[in-house]
Amino acid sequence: MDPLVGKVFERRYRITALIGDGHSSTVYEAEDLAASRKVALRLLHVQAECKRHVALRHENIITTYAAGQSHDGLMYMASELVRAPRLHQILRTSGAMPWPRSLEIAVQLCNALHAARAHGIVGPLTPEKIYVEPFDLVRVDFSPRMPFHAIDPDRSFQGQAFGPFEYMSPELQVGKPHDARSEVYSIGVLLYETLTCELPFIDDPHPVRRVLAQSEKRASPPSLVRPLPAELDAVVLSCLVHQPQTRPADVIAVRDALLAIRAAIRPAAES
Repeated sequence: MDPLVGKVFERRYRITALIGDGHSSTVYEAEDLAASRKVALRLLHVQAECKRHVALRHENIITTYAAGQSHDGLMYMASELVRAPRLHQILRTSGAMPWPRSLEIAVQLCNALHAARAHGIVGPLTPEKIYVEPFDLVRVDFSPRMPFHAIDPDRSFQGQAFGPFEYMSPELQVGKPHDARSEVYSIGVLLYETLTCELPFIDDPHPVRRVLAQSEKRASPPSLVRPLPAELDAVVLSCLVHQPQTRPADVIAVRDALLAIRAAIRPAAES
C-alpha cells in the first residue's frame, strides 16, 4: 500500500486511495476535510520536473538557469528574463498575420514542442506562453506547475486545472489517453488563430457539448476568412481533426509539411 494512503495531507486532504502514478505526478483520491467533498489530489514530482527544465536548452525555449528550494521551504526557479510581446498581444493589436509569418512562427513552435517532449515536458501551448522577439524569433515559456494540485472532479473541466480548453485536444479535454498528436492539435489551433484571429471551434463552457461539437463537424478552412494557399489550409485542417489517429504523427511531421509549403511557394513567387 502507498504510504500516504490513510494520512491527512496539509491538514486538509485525507488520502483514501491511489489513482495513478506517472512520470510527473502521483494522483490520489482524497477527502477535502474543509469543504466536505471528494477530490483528486495531484502531488507533482517537482524536483524531477525542475531538473528537466534546467537541462532543456533550445533557441525557441526560455532558459531555466537554476531551480531549488529555499531554507524556508519555498520552491524557486530562476529563468531567462524575456522582454518581448506575447503572441496574444500581437494578435490583439495587429490582427491576423500574413500567412508566411504565421508559417514561420508555427515552424519554430513545432521545434520547441519537439525539444520539450524529448525532455519529458509536454502539454498544450497557449498564446500567453509564446513570446515573439525581434525578427520573429519565438521563445516559449514551459513553466512547470505548482508543487501540488487538488482538483475537484465537479469543476475540473472548467479550464482552471489544466489550462484553456480551446488549445487542448478533444482526448485531453475528457481525460482519454493522449500522445504527441495532442500537441499537433494545439499547433493546429494556434495556426488557425494566427491566420484568422479566430478560434476554429465556437467555445462552449460545457466540455461534453464542446467535444461533441468537435466530433460532429470539421473545422472550417481558414481560407474562408481570408485567401490562403490550399496546401496551408490542408495542413491546418489535418491538425484539427477529432480523432487523433488521423492527425499527423507528431509536430515534426507538421513542421516538415509547413517547410515544404514554404519551399514550393517561394520559387513560384520569385519566378
